[in-house]
Amino acid sequence: YNLGSTYYFKGVLDPAINTWEKAAKINPFYKDLQNNLIVSYNKKKKELSEKPIDGQRKTLNDEHVKIDKEFSVALPAQKKEEEMKAEERFWANVIKGGDDEGD
Repeated sequence: YNLGSTYYFKGVLDPAINTWEKAAKINPFYKDLQNNLIVSYNKKKKELSEKPIDGQRKTLNDEHVKIDKEFSVALPAQKKEEEMKAEERFWANVIKGGDDEGD
C-alpha cells in the first residue's frame, strides 16, 4: 500500500514540481507554491509510511464497521424509495393518459 501510494504521488507530483520550477524563474510567487507542495507531499509520505498503533487501528476498524452498517441499512431503504418514486411516476403517467414507457 505505502509503495503504491509513493509511486502514485511521485507520478502525479513530479511533473507539477518541474512545472513550478520553471514558473518560479518567471515569478517568485510560484517558488512559495512549490515549497508548500513539497512540504505537504513529504508530510503525506511520512503519514503513509507510519504504521498506526493498535488504538488507531481499532478506531479505524470500528469506523469501517460503522460505515458498513450504515450503508447496509441505507442502501436498501434508498432503493425502496427510488422504486416507490418510479411507481408513483408510472401511475401519474397512466392517469394523465400517457403510455407506460414514461413519454
